Amino acid sequence: MHTAVASFTQLPSGNWRVQVRRKNRYVSETFRRRKDGEDWALDMERNIDRSGSPKPRAAELAGDRAQSMKV
Repeated sequence: MHTAVASFTQLPSGNWRVQVRRKNRYVSETFRRRKDGEDWALDMERNIDRSGSPKPRAAELAGDRAQSMKV
């Protein structure tokens, strides 16, 4: 079980830099609102835990596209 959490740093501009380090993976992004960064970090941590990659799995993306076409 990995208990590492994302790092949040407020920049001089007021924006937030969010860094996720998990399972030897590293991703970062900058957000205007901390809450947006928290949501993104949680998604990245889940993706890394599920697939080992911060990017969503291709099967999940294909399923999302197929679901949106049914609407």
